[in-house]
Amino acid sequence: MTKKLLTRAIVKQRIQDGDRVFLAGDKHYTPATADHKQCWPKIIAAVEKGGERGAMYSTLRAIGGSNKEYAAYLIGQLQVLQCPALEDRLGLMSA
Repeated sequence: MTKKLLTRAIVKQRIQDGDRVFLAGDKHYTPATADHKQCWPKIIAAVEKGGERGAMYSTLRAIGGSNKEYAAYLIGQLQVLQCPALEDRLGLMSA
């Protein structure tokens, strides 16, 4: 299975709250909506604050506020965030 098969639906279905999430260094993202513009810097700050530990998925979901799918969107659809534990569970290969 390749990384291209990682979707928002798969992320929502298989990710665990305690999974650590990191920034994907090779991807760039510019939020388009007002709420995404507000959440994205907070997500970056949370992930960077964790350093090598990243941020827990549950923390990123909480940052998304009413948009509980935002973190899954960033991991699955845009792949600007990555979750190595999820990728390992799914048997995904690094791109």
